[in-house]
Amino acid sequence: MIKNDDVGSIQRIPAKLGRSAQRTLAKFVFDFIRSNPVIYDTVALFHATHGNLGSAALDATSLAAGRLAMLKQAEAGSSDRLGIGPKHLLVPVDLQEAAVNLFNRNTNNDKTFIQNASLNIIPVWYWTDVSDWALSAD
Repeated sequence: MIKNDDVGSIQRIPAKLGRSAQRTLAKFVFDFIRSNPVIYDTVALFHATHGNLGSAALDATSLAAGRLAMLKQAEAGSSDRLGIGPKHLLVPVDLQEAAVNLFNRNTNNDKTFIQNASLNIIPVWYWTDVSDWALSAD
């Protein structure tokens, strides 16, 4: 079967296995963010007491508020701020265009604060709820 692989179907198997493994790992990571599990302190990962939960639709104002909340996040058991800002914006594919448009220049000559942020937009292919979006640090 391998010797007579005229159409290359056997040769494509390793590539397909690699892509499948990559999708499985990506889904595991993205599901951790989307499913909001309980973490070490017996509270959900995204919770008001952690200061990292928002409910606003994606726009420049909510993105700026999320960025500020991340920068003000305090270290666990301390009041010292971590000062770690966002690097990535995770959005469902339905919000990808809206997310990209947040960082485009308008007709004005000066970029807005959010346009200067230039986050890495990661469209999550299987998220279907358009109100789900998240910021993550590097």
